[in-house]
Amino acid sequence: MRRIVGVAAAGLLLALIPALATAEGPHVCKGTFKKPGVLKAGTYPDGVLVQGACLVDHGRARVIGTLDVGEGAALAAAYGHSKLTVVGNVVVGEGGVLVLGCNTFSFPCLNDPAQTNHNTKPTLHSFGRVTGDVTGSGARGIIIHSSLIGGSVSQSGGGGRHSCRVPKKGAFAAFHSPIYSDYEDNTINGSLWVSDLSSCYLGIARNRVQNLQLTENQLADPDAIEVLSNRVLGNLACEENSQVWDSAETGHGLFPRKLERNHVAGQREGQCVRASRIKKGTRAKGLF
Repeated sequence: MRRIVGVAAAGLLLALIPALATAEGPHVCKGTFKKPGVLKAGTYPDGVLVQGACLVDHGRARVIGTLDVGEGAALAAAYGHSKLTVVGNVVVGEGGVLVLGCNTFSFPCLNDPAQTNHNTKPTLHSFGRVTGDVTGSGARGIIIHSSLIGGSVSQSGGGGRHSCRVPKKGAFAAFHSPIYSDYEDNTINGSLWVSDLSSCYLGIARNRVQNLQLTENQLADPDAIEVLSNRVLGNLACEENSQVWDSAETGHGLFPRKLERNHVAGQREGQCVRASRIKKGTRAKGLF
């Protein structure tokens, strides 16, 4: 009887081997910054791993599982007539870059005609969606606009360096831009935390978010960190950052500025208690 059971078990194991052998891992989207790979329209049921540089610029891409932007890799999903949906989480690795979503008023799509013809107004848009969390540990930059995040967003460390120089290589060199991170015009059902970031600029504007916390971020641009017109359903806390503003510059200099206060249902703590100055030499007045 024991022998029969053993034979049956061995047969069952042999039957499972082909199924295990054909199990697929995540789809790999890879390329270089001169010749990026493309995550084409379709559904990717086992997640996606980005190596090098990858674009979402051909229709609607749907990722089920984890979208992993690998170490030093970059994913740009900010092209009109395309959309990225992730049914799961997004993880941005050390030195990685994520660009998600674009619109006609705060961040034009990378393929909008207005990018090359400055006499025209932007017309394209792309709305990103992530059902889970977005996490970046040591990421070079995370830039999210006009997107729906079902969970929370956490960015810790990284950013490159305390400088506003355009780097000579990598994603930001391809964009001809200093290294920065930015979250604008999003709905984040969870919280947004940014900590220990060393970069040129950080902007957080017009988001709807549960809690917002900024801790020990050091930015080279004196206009950073801008925290503007956010609707915070819980608490807003800012501790040991280089500077925070709830106002935006109205010209080419740091002053004068236009007040863009945040709406906070819970508690304000630290640097985000008193409003920032709007004129040089004046004191902060009112709530941040």
